[in-house]
Amino acid sequence: MRVSPEVLRVILANRELTKVAGRTVTGTVFFSDLQGFTTFCSNSSPEEVVRQINRYLTIATEVILAHGGTVHKFIGDGVMAVFGDPVPQEDHAVRAVAASLEIQERMEKLRAGMTECDWPMIVRIGLHTGELVAGDIGSESMLEYTVMGETVSVASRLEGANKELGTSILMSDATANLLGGIYSPRSLGKIEVRGLSEPLEVFTVGAPEEDT
Repeated sequence: MRVSPEVLRVILANRELTKVAGRTVTGTVFFSDLQGFTTFCSNSSPEEVVRQINRYLTIATEVILAHGGTVHKFIGDGVMAVFGDPVPQEDHAVRAVAASLEIQERMEKLRAGMTECDWPMIVRIGLHTGELVAGDIGSESMLEYTVMGETVSVASRLEGANKELGTSILMSDATANLLGGIYSPRSLGKIEVRGLSEPLEVFTVGAPEEDT
């Protein structure tokens, strides 16, 4: 788990935030993935794969931490992060969207300067807000503070739905409804999400000037 210095100071002053057997929290979960990563791995040397993926993971980590998020896991070319836990944040959804947009902006600049690699490194991001189960998970010899539950699963599946919808950022109505006019998310209608009994309304978003 990686947190910003700001969040770390709060955790150090309140150790109970990450030393818990289990609790329910509310936050916004962030999942990202790189389009075409499997094909890139098949056609590139191990050294090139590691070099390029680390360029992205560095950008994603820096941006997420700068917006007060917590990086929980790297899953191959993917990132799982949470805004609003372990330190509560009333504006966790806004922070998550701001981080998503900044990551896209920085990746666009990175792609513009890339001449040695023809892989476009397109990032797809999924966001969902809701209740999470947080706690120390693992064996007696190795515990890790993390979050889990339906909110995590839905965020992951929204990330994957970007491919079908042709979007780069996809969020649920639960996230979109908390943006308070700072951004103007655009509804794409309702989609079926595995694990949910009802279709879910989803939204995409661009930079503020693109939304006006």
